[in-house]
Amino acid sequence: MYFENQELVAKLIVQAVNKMFERHFVLTPWVREKRLRNQLRLILKDHLDAGPQRRSTTTKLVHDAHQVFPVWRNQIREKVAIFGLKKGG
Repeated sequence: MYFENQELVAKLIVQAVNKMFERHFVLTPWVREKRLRNQLRLILKDHLDAGPQRRSTTTKLVHDAHQVFPVWRNQIREKVAIFGLKKGG
């Protein structure tokens, strides 16, 4: 029972973080690191004790956001360009 609940909580945390990243990426044309760290801290504070594990998890997620954001932005630009060509042509 304990492990089943832990798996559910982990899935919910992943969904919350993914939704936050998507929203952050859509609303801003760059990664706002301070804001992103604060939002992650608020999500993780209920599930990880303050200390090195929570800080390293936040750092890892922010680093991943910096890596993923340019790729995501380029994919959106390509789709917008293709849609613009189809619509205009």
